[in-house]
Amino acid sequence: MIQQRTLDRIVNSIDAPIDSDRFTILSEKEIGRGCWGKVYKAKDNSNEQIVAIKVIEPNETAQEQMAHRKLDLAKLISKESVKLAPCSNIVPRSAYVDNRGTDFIVMPFYEKFLSDALHDDSCRKFLDNGMSIELVLAYAKGIANGIAETHKELDRVHGDIKPDNIAIADDNKTALLSDFGTSTCASQGWTVSPRSNMGFLYTRAPECFQENSHPTKQADVWAFGSLLYRMLTGRYIFEDELENSKDPAKFYSNLDEKAAQIIINNKIKKAPNAYRGLLKECLAWNPDKRYYCGRSLKENLEKVIENMDTKKAFVNSLKKWAVPGVLGGLLMGLVNLAARSEPTELTMPALSKPGIVCETGKDSILGDGKPQLEFERETLYDLPKPFLSHEAMREESISKYLTKNRYAAYLTGMYMNAFQRHSGWVKLATPQQYEMWLAATTSEERNGPVPFPAELRAVAKSIELGIVKAKLPDGKIDLEDACAIARLGPDKVNEAKRASESFKFGIYIKAKYADGKYVIPENEQAFIKQWLAYIK
Repeated sequence: MIQQRTLDRIVNSIDAPIDSDRFTILSEKEIGRGCWGKVYKAKDNSNEQIVAIKVIEPNETAQEQMAHRKLDLAKLISKESVKLAPCSNIVPRSAYVDNRGTDFIVMPFYEKFLSDALHDDSCRKFLDNGMSIELVLAYAKGIANGIAETHKELDRVHGDIKPDNIAIADDNKTALLSDFGTSTCASQGWTVSPRSNMGFLYTRAPECFQENSHPTKQADVWAFGSLLYRMLTGRYIFEDELENSKDPAKFYSNLDEKAAQIIINNKIKKAPNAYRGLLKECLAWNPDKRYYCGRSLKENLEKVIENMDTKKAFVNSLKKWAVPGVLGGLLMGLVNLAARSEPTELTMPALSKPGIVCETGKDSILGDGKPQLEFERETLYDLPKPFLSHEAMREESISKYLTKNRYAAYLTGMYMNAFQRHSGWVKLATPQQYEMWLAATTSEERNGPVPFPAELRAVAKSIELGIVKAKLPDGKIDLEDACAIARLGPDKVNEAKRASESFKFGIYIKAKYADGKYVIPENEQAFIKQWLAYIK
């Protein structure tokens, strides 16, 4: 009997895709096919679970890509194999070799992929057309988290994010990234061999159509943006143009950044208002202006989702407290801001003994003999003159109504002095300052009976946060970073640091994008420097 079974297995395995003692192919008809191989439904005999098996058989196109990327089959198998351990939104995959030496990948079997969720009887499904906002956001969260895990945990760039490569779990809400045969190293993306024609046409970033292009984290962010736009509107961001173009690469090469961004911004208006800011950051034509990586993408998507339910309540509370001539204009501006979050903990650094603010050896900001924070200050030679002016606001008023932190109160007073000099060039509060204020306060705190407009309260709270965010490893506070973060938010400051490849304020404040535009607008540069000039 045993010999007969063995003989039957040998006979049956001759034409089977694999010859394995552990895995049995349930149907020789493949359930999927791509450049890198065919996928079959199978059973794991060790636990009776249904799995999907991908037999690695690179076709001619895949072999050309392997040669172009200097990959052998062993390296390809290594890329395809992804352990589950640290990842919740990536399909786990393990590599095996059968009795004939055939390489294959084993992964969980999924009945449904995002491509199935987006189509029904040849009809497109998208927001309010077969898909609820809850389902769209559930898929978006899973994809964004999968990209973040790919970039951070796996240290790779995916390179081909598309509906066919996104599995949907049995709960019909969890999305998982799959197909890592095209992925490559993320941490050294600028040194890898270039890849041509990489990625799904409608989610491929424009720069990836260029000859000798290579995958980047920002290209994955673009792919997410185009896919989210598809789920919200029914079309990919450049789907119509690419459908009508005989040569997609030429179509993209004929667009300059300004013209392309105008088209993108106009298209984004078709999406619900709450997601336009996120889409704009994902679909920036210039890769340097997109979210830097999957982690940043994930965090910003979470903010949008978490804040959706609070936006209406916040706007209503503003209407309640708004008075003509004081908050009326502010209210109109805030109505169109993206939704904000309820408070996160804001803890000031512990106080230390009296410290030194600057290189001159003078007493620190508040040289009153009380326990103090220590501030570090750069030597800056291009600060403007701190023009004498009437005191913009008395410090005791600031301390009583706007902030209980005396350092933040002092910096707020100096901020108002700087604003008197620049009021025609900049707004009292930036959108980033409103974001920080809303994130660090409750609705009750925001709507309390305070005799100052909301924009000034946002300034004071953002200065508190700037002090916290600018804390150095030795416990001191970087004064320039504190002011820049308080005015522009940590994301913009970090973007400037990356663009300039420097942590020094005097260098990163002047950082530029590849197209020559300043990361930090010139009027904001001037305001922050004027503010620093008033701080003694």
